[in-house]
Amino acid sequence: MKAHIFVDECKVRGLLLAAAFISPSDLAPLRKLLNGLRNPGQRRIHFSAESDERRKLILRALGDTGIEARVYDARAIKNIKSARDAAVARLVDEAAEFGAELLVLERDDVSLTADRATVRARSELAGCTDSLRLVHKRAYEDCLLSIPDAVAWAWMKAGHWRERVKPLVSQVIYVTDPA
Repeated sequence: MKAHIFVDECKVRGLLLAAAFISPSDLAPLRKLLNGLRNPGQRRIHFSAESDERRKLILRALGDTGIEARVYDARAIKNIKSARDAAVARLVDEAAEFGAELLVLERDDVSLTADRATVRARSELAGCTDSLRLVHKRAYEDCLLSIPDAVAWAWMKAGHWRERVKPLVSQVIYVTDPA
């Protein structure tokens, strides 16, 4: 599958990346769904700013889509930069195996240069420099970034929130050593 992968992170108690693997044929319907879930005047869905009722509604709607999300749990690496580099490296390895053509990372200006270097290096190792393209976007620039935002938030919150997001999460990858 020539997936597009949308990625966001949560840094509350260490680093956790969430990645939504989306088929190109599902991009437009998912954008329509997510834009319909925004409140009037709302620029983007941001899980930490939503009410519990809205979070439940959004997770329920996403659960009905068949989206495949993966969680890259790098909380064992205490240095956040090292954790992010290692998690992004692992993600690129899996993106190559999956045959992904686009990797969209939520733009974090502090991590921009390191992300580019990590993706370039891992793409070269995986032999996918010609087939995997990296794009950094702000969350409001593509509503599909709200999917990994929701997954990362709910997974990190644990408890009943993790139970609600589990139908979306196909795999949890524990990243334990730096890239």
